[in-house]
Amino acid sequence: MVRMEVKLAFPQDRPPLSVISAAKIAGVSVIIDPTLASGSVPTLHFSSGDFIHGVNTVLRYIARVASVSSFYGQDDIQAAHVDQWLKYAPTHSLRL
Repeated sequence: MVRMEVKLAFPQDRPPLSVISAAKIAGVSVIIDPTLASGSVPTLHFSSGDFIHGVNTVLRYIARVASVSSFYGQDDIQAAHVDQWLKYAPTHSLRL
């Protein structure tokens, strides 16, 4: 699988720490771009021109492409447990 360049864009006043941390732990290289307007949704931009919005969507993408084995679980049930916890991630996020 060929990895394409990935850029994480977000507002400087609300960095998505969960995404930045997960990418680092998962071994997923992202270029940090804190230039979005305040209140904007974090967005992952790909060199192909594609993009995805939202913390949970980006976290799921990172989990799926992680260089760490089983980062998204070893089977569909474990992956569902990861999804279940991601549902609660905004509740437990640190607000700056």
